[in-house]
Amino acid sequence: MSDPLFYSENLVLFNPLLSSKTYRALSLFFRELLETRHPGWQNAEGSRGEFEWELVRDQLTHIHGWRHFSYDFETVEGL
Repeated sequence: MSDPLFYSENLVLFNPLLSSKTYRALSLFFRELLETRHPGWQNAEGSRGEFEWELVRDQLTHIHGWRHFSYDFETVEGL
């Protein structure tokens, strides 16, 4: 999980003036929410996703994807 990114209303990346304590608390909040929703997410190779929190509307969106593997088997006996 990467560190939070902050975007303005017109989607310009910016760096807010947050204390390191606030920044860590925010990161921990999202890490715990992710672990609650998808336990063991870090064990799934190819797992990815993002949270988007629109502060003005106080709306949180979580998109999460993970890779599924399936196998087809064939048994051949003899030559």
